[in-house]
Amino acid sequence: MVIFIDFETYLINNDSPIPEPICLSYYDGKVDGVLLREEIGSFLTKIFQDRRVSVGAHNASFELNVISKYNPKLKPNLYSKLKIKQIICTKIYEQLLDCTRRKSILKFSLDSLVLNPAH
Repeated sequence: MVIFIDFETYLINNDSPIPEPICLSYYDGKVDGVLLREEIGSFLTKIFQDRRVSVGAHNASFELNVISKYNPKLKPNLYSKLKIKQIICTKIYEQLLDCTRRKSILKFSLDSLVLNPAH
């Protein structure tokens, strides 16, 4: 099973390059939801301790940094998931596909979405 996660955080700035989470949205292919800050820790503990669950994110580097900073007890579980290749980053995957296509089919940057909301 793959559970995709996405943090909403305070703004990134010089004082806070890894900003504090506000909420976490998730989707497992059937069930989706949004968790408030006080619910995030127990949810992440559950999915990161389950060896049957892979974790996906569009920018896994950012999501994992937020987890590492604000849920430091999960670091060993996070590294275990990385070691057994149970972390999926769709941003990197899309970049690899773009290399084989020689151009991007879809653009999901903020400026692209604002200028062309049809995506």
